[in-house]
Amino acid sequence: MNKLKTIFFAGAVAQALGVAPITLRMWRERGVCDFGHVIEGGEDNPRSRRRYDIREACMMGVALTLSRFGVDQEQAFRIVSNSEEIKSAIAAVFFDADDAQDCIFCLVDGNGASENGDGWSYLAYLSLADWKAHAASAFEVTDALTKEPAEVLFSVNVSAIARRVVKALRVSDEG
Repeated sequence: MNKLKTIFFAGAVAQALGVAPITLRMWRERGVCDFGHVIEGGEDNPRSRRRYDIREACMMGVALTLSRFGVDQEQAFRIVSNSEEIKSAIAAVFFDADDAQDCIFCLVDGNGASENGDGWSYLAYLSLADWKAHAASAFEVTDALTKEPAEVLFSVNVSAIARRVVKALRVSDEG
């Protein structure tokens, strides 16, 4: 098991994510991200400091990466918050699971020019080995019903992002 504390102040989390601490507050105020907690009794104190657990920090790292690649920020946080696969991948990184494979998040989106503009999209979670085995054919992905080609296809290594965030938090913990 990791010898790293599991609760961090907003400043350390923001630094690990590469954003300003006020960004975390703005996400919360705008309803984009509801991660973090205030110690009991401090909810009404505007000067209370918010704390984030390691899992939340890693989840914010994944959502931030998704939003940097064009996923709407609110949608990115919804995807991360509702994905057991992402949470499991983060836990495997934190607990240094020996048998854990990297988790690759894939988003396929297309047909944005449809009449109503809805298009279609789906998410997939693959092991690194499966992703490598299928990456070449992924560029030919099409909608099963309309046979139209995908307009967007991207993959993000959730495990690598979690390792980066954990490493940055470890540095802040030791400093």
